[in-house]
Amino acid sequence: MEDQVAQRRRKLDELRSRGIAPYPNDFNPDSQAADVIARCGDLDGEGLLRLDTSYSLAGRVMARRSFGKAAFLKIGDRSAPGWTPPESRAFDAWICPRRTG
Repeated sequence: MEDQVAQRRRKLDELRSRGIAPYPNDFNPDSQAADVIARCGDLDGEGLLRLDTSYSLAGRVMARRSFGKAAFLKIGDRSAPGWTPPESRAFDAWICPRRTG
Protein backbone atom coordinates (compact mmCIF):
# COMPACT_ATOMS: atom_id res chain seq x y z
CA MET A 1 0.00 0.00 0.00
CA GLU A 2 2.83 2.40 0.83
CA ASP A 3 4.38 1.73 -2.59
CA GLN A 4 1.13 2.68 -4.29
CA VAL A 5 0.89 5.93 -2.32
CA ALA A 6 4.50 6.77 -3.16
CA GLN A 7 3.90 6.05 -6.85
CA ARG A 8 0.84 8.33 -6.88
CA ARG A 9 2.78 11.12 -5.20
CA ARG A 10 5.58 10.80 -7.78
CA LYS A 11 3.01 11.06 -10.57
CA LEU A 12 1.48 14.15 -8.93
CA ASP A 13 4.92 15.74 -8.64
CA GLU A 14 5.64 14.94 -12.30
CA LEU A 15 2.37 16.55 -13.44
CA ARG A 16 3.03 19.65 -11.34
CA SER A 17 6.60 19.95 -12.64
CA ARG A 18 5.19 19.97 -16.20
CA GLY A 19 2.79 22.78 -15.26
CA ILE A 20 -0.30 20.56 -15.28
CA ALA A 21 -2.83 21.05 -12.50
CA PRO A 22 -3.65 17.55 -11.26
CA TYR A 23 -7.03 18.64 -9.87
CA PRO A 24 -8.24 21.38 -12.23
CA ASN A 25 -11.15 23.58 -11.28
CA ASP A 26 -12.08 25.19 -14.59
CA PHE A 27 -15.85 24.75 -14.47
CA ASN A 28 -17.71 28.07 -14.32
CA PRO A 29 -21.42 27.77 -13.52
CA ASP A 30 -23.67 30.46 -14.98
CA SER A 31 -26.63 29.91 -12.63
CA GLN A 32 -27.62 28.67 -9.22
CA ALA A 33 -30.46 26.29 -8.44
CA ALA A 34 -32.55 29.18 -7.08
CA ASP A 35 -32.24 30.94 -10.48
CA VAL A 36 -33.51 27.85 -12.30
CA ILE A 37 -36.35 27.43 -9.80
CA ALA A 38 -37.37 31.08 -10.27
CA ARG A 39 -37.33 30.81 -14.07
CA CYS A 40 -38.69 27.29 -14.54
CA GLY A 41 -40.30 26.20 -11.29
CA ASP A 42 -43.87 26.56 -12.56
CA LEU A 43 -43.31 24.62 -15.79
CA ASP A 44 -44.45 21.04 -16.22
CA GLY A 45 -42.42 18.41 -18.09
CA GLU A 46 -43.68 19.45 -21.51
CA GLY A 47 -42.92 23.09 -20.78
CA LEU A 48 -39.38 22.18 -19.72
CA LEU A 49 -38.85 20.21 -22.91
CA ARG A 50 -39.88 23.23 -25.00
CA LEU A 51 -37.29 25.50 -23.34
CA ASP A 52 -34.49 26.67 -25.58
CA THR A 53 -32.25 27.52 -22.64
CA SER A 54 -29.51 25.66 -20.85
CA TYR A 55 -28.05 26.28 -17.41
CA SER A 56 -24.70 25.33 -15.93
CA LEU A 57 -24.99 24.56 -12.22
CA ALA A 58 -22.40 23.49 -9.68
CA GLY A 59 -23.50 21.62 -6.62
CA ARG A 60 -23.99 18.20 -5.17
CA VAL A 61 -26.35 15.34 -5.83
CA MET A 62 -27.69 14.94 -2.30
CA ALA A 63 -29.84 11.86 -2.96
CA ARG A 64 -30.81 9.59 -5.82
CA ARG A 65 -33.92 7.44 -5.96
CA SER A 66 -34.37 5.05 -8.84
CA PHE A 67 -37.65 3.38 -9.78
CA GLY A 68 -37.03 1.35 -12.92
CA LYS A 69 -36.94 3.79 -15.83
CA ALA A 70 -37.63 6.83 -13.64
CA ALA A 71 -35.00 8.38 -11.39
CA PHE A 72 -35.23 11.31 -9.04
CA LEU A 73 -32.28 13.39 -7.89
CA LYS A 74 -32.14 15.84 -5.02
CA ILE A 75 -29.64 18.54 -5.96
CA GLY A 76 -28.10 21.06 -3.62
CA ASP A 77 -26.03 24.19 -4.02
CA ARG A 78 -25.65 27.18 -1.73
CA SER A 79 -28.82 28.82 -3.05
CA ALA A 80 -31.14 25.79 -2.68
CA PRO A 81 -29.68 23.11 -0.41
CA GLY A 82 -32.18 20.34 -1.17
CA TRP A 83 -34.09 20.88 -4.39
CA THR A 84 -35.91 18.15 -6.31
CA PRO A 85 -36.53 18.90 -10.00
CA PRO A 86 -40.11 18.39 -11.19
CA GLU A 87 -40.85 15.67 -13.80
CA SER A 88 -37.97 13.24 -14.10
CA ARG A 89 -38.73 12.75 -17.82
CA ALA A 90 -37.64 16.29 -18.57
CA PHE A 91 -34.65 16.15 -16.27
CA ASP A 92 -32.10 15.23 -18.97
CA ALA A 93 -33.47 17.94 -21.24
CA TRP A 94 -32.60 20.74 -18.89
CA ILE A 95 -29.95 19.56 -16.45
CA CYS A 96 -27.20 17.23 -17.57
CA PRO A 97 -23.61 16.62 -16.43
CA ARG A 98 -20.81 18.36 -18.25
CA ARG A 99 -19.14 15.95 -20.60
CA THR A 100 -15.40 16.15 -21.06
CA GLY A 101 -13.07 14.48 -23.48
